Amino acid sequence: MDLWRVCAVCVVAVIAAAIPASAAAADTGVVTGPEDQSAHRVGYTGPVSVDFTGIAATGAYTVSVTGPDAYAWQTTWNFDGSLRTNSWAFDPVPARGTYAIEVLAPDSTPVGAATFRVDDVQVTASSVSSETFFPLERDGHKDFAHFSFRTDARARDVVQVTNHRGRVIRRVALGSLGANRAHEWKWDGRNKSGRKAPPGAYAIRVEATHGVARARGVAQTVRLVALPVRITRRSVAPTTFTPRVVDGDRDTTTFAFRTNLRAVDTVQVVNKHGRRVRTVHLGTLSGHRTHTWVWNGRDGRGLLVRPGRFRLRVVALHFDRRAQSSWVTATVLSAPSGGGGGGGGGGGGGNCTPGYSPCLVNHGGADYDCAGGGGNGPFYTVPGVVYRVTGSDPYGLDGDDDGFGCEQ
Repeated sequence: MDLWRVCAVCVVAVIAAAIPASAAAADTGVVTGPEDQSAHRVGYTGPVSVDFTGIAATGAYTVSVTGPDAYAWQTTWNFDGSLRTNSWAFDPVPARGTYAIEVLAPDSTPVGAATFRVDDVQVTASSVSSETFFPLERDGHKDFAHFSFRTDARARDVVQVTNHRGRVIRRVALGSLGANRAHEWKWDGRNKSGRKAPPGAYAIRVEATHGVARARGVAQTVRLVALPVRITRRSVAPTTFTPRVVDGDRDTTTFAFRTNLRAVDTVQVVNKHGRRVRTVHLGTLSGHRTHTWVWNGRDGRGLLVRPGRFRLRVVALHFDRRAQSSWVTATVLSAPSGGGGGGGGGGGGGNCTPGYSPCLVNHGGADYDCAGGGGNGPFYTVPGVVYRVTGSDPYGLDGDDDGFGCEQ
């Protein structure tokens, strides 16, 4: 072999031996975690994981993480080929933005890289007015609770209302709203079914989502209140009546009242000893209208009460507000004050019209018609009662002249 050829081979071998192994190989590492372009929240600490399977060169490798606001973290690993994967936790990332991971070979050649994003959002302010509102009546006076809030990043905002037990009764997605702007939502006092929520304390708060980050604002307390119910214009007429004598005159008395609001109304009747003799539930009645209840002198069992003085009142319930009227007095008499009977033999003394039995009170010649018929009154006989007609029949009740009037 020629000497110059031997020398050339020796030079090539020396040069190859002098080149560092890291530069001689086309090494490639893989950052396996976090996943490239993945999203995380503020405070994320990794770990960053690297697979060195594709790397042949050994030595001290540098792994670094950099990001916004001069964030920087790094570590070194003396890769000797015996362990092909490794992981490191890094310092918590303090702010939203994009972060870069880089792996450098001993000669500073990049052999691996990845990026990840950090999302963050904060509810910077929230408030409510009015803290006490009256949505149940819809009268223009504080019908809504106005909830306001701000976020420091554009976010998908959801407002929720919870009751005193912590149960969510209303949840409304407001969509994607801008950052550092005042946003408002009005609560009309209704739950998720569209029904009016009962009076009580409720909490309103916003939940903001920006990427994978989520923040909840401070709960603002509101009180849903019903207006007080008042009872007006209560009366009873006639104040004396004779339910024990069914003659068409003062057989019943009428109790009347009004309320300022829609309410559930109940009439109560007590005797002179204050003992309850009748309770009648009238149901839900509208406000600002006169309502009446006719008492026929019977108790809760359907029996006629004994003659005497009785007191009547109404109790009104509007949500959690309760009111009761003052008492009015009605007197039950055993017989009409003008005398006369109700059902005896046809003679009709006192204020009864002669020739009719049972008694038909004479109202100065005013006409009677059979109850349920086509007549125009002004007075009517007792429904279901057949009258014995023995006189001239001035009211024309005995149309077939058989001696009986108002036959069915």
